[in-house]
Amino acid sequence: MGEKFLAWLTANVSTARIQYILRVEQMAVHLGCVNNVNPQQVTTSALTHDLTK
Repeated sequence: MGEKFLAWLTANVSTARIQYILRVEQMAVHLGCVNNVNPQQVTTSALTHDLTK
């Protein structure tokens, strides 16, 4: 994960939400590997999937 993105998350999102987002990323990366999906796309999608909530 990029340092700028992590800094932005820390400044704008609750700790509980950050932990949730990181768990989603881990699961998405696993599923992406199983299904042969581009890891960069999976990571980007997982990390940004609910930032507007």
